[in-house]
Amino acid sequence: MSKDAGELAPPVGAFSHTVAREMVHRWALSEVFITGFNAAGRREFLVDAQLPLYHAYYTDHAARPELFDPLLLLECCRQGGTYGTHELLGLPMNSTMLVKTASIRITDLDGLVIGTRPGELRMSGVFTDVEMRAGIPRNMGMDAELTLSGRSIGTARIEATAVAKTTFRALRTRQRTGEPPTSSELPATPAGVPLSPHLFGRKLPENVVLTNARRDHHSTSAQLGVNPRNRSLFDHEYDHYPAMSLFEAARQLSLLALDDGTGAAATRVRCTSFSAEFIRFAELDSPVDLRIVGEHSNELDVHFVQDGTVIATTTVGFDQVGTSSEVAA
Repeated sequence: MSKDAGELAPPVGAFSHTVAREMVHRWALSEVFITGFNAAGRREFLVDAQLPLYHAYYTDHAARPELFDPLLLLECCRQGGTYGTHELLGLPMNSTMLVKTASIRITDLDGLVIGTRPGELRMSGVFTDVEMRAGIPRNMGMDAELTLSGRSIGTARIEATAVAKTTFRALRTRQRTGEPPTSSELPATPAGVPLSPHLFGRKLPENVVLTNARRDHHSTSAQLGVNPRNRSLFDHEYDHYPAMSLFEAARQLSLLALDDGTGAAATRVRCTSFSAEFIRFAELDSPVDLRIVGEHSNELDVHFVQDGTVIATTTVGFDQVGTSSEVAA
């Protein structure tokens, strides 16, 4: 792969500071990647984000050459869309945004190679299918074209619903006939049989989000087990498993399905696309089972099941680069 990404000189005055963390619904400044937002029309906008050279979660990958994580790019799109919903569409700050569907497709893997400078991501976005109620956006879609250091690398789409925080809390309590627990109440170590980080090309145990894996010639399954110390997936308190944790779980189950038990798949397989539909909340106080659905191909379908009901469906697309002897473990 080439070294174009991140090697070009940064634009003068760009990528100099992050936006206010409240605008992208984050507690930690270290988890804010958006550095600029500019309206380009009534519903169109440009968003800049700086991609870190090192991050405890997003760069904890064994495969070489090192690439910027597509899930980091999707998180940047989520942050950019959230910012734009407040700035362009007028969403009040006391609102909660719920992702209904999300997808990203990388069209140029070479463009993701990490160079000597932080990545400079630009998202050219447009809001679609905006539904307003009493002058407040309630449902919206966002399409974005992605360039990294001036090089086109892919596209993304997110569909979301916005509700007032008080309405959201009342809705969750009514749905469950009681208040849901929060992520701060999760055990420090997820229940179940732990899995080695090397199976997923990881070094840090807290970046493993699966337990109780079961694999044979016909099926691959596991249970969701997100470590609450992972402050990228649990930046703030949640009363459910967030969408990005389910994406990570789908990626890891896909790697298990493709692996021979040695972890070699994580050093040669590159995920090039993710898509998901989030049907119901992934509750924190009941086991969430994952299973691969259908035959293995260059795309794997992963279903999430809780209490006998499918709560989310995801598809992970991938490509293979080099061989295990050509990349560092």
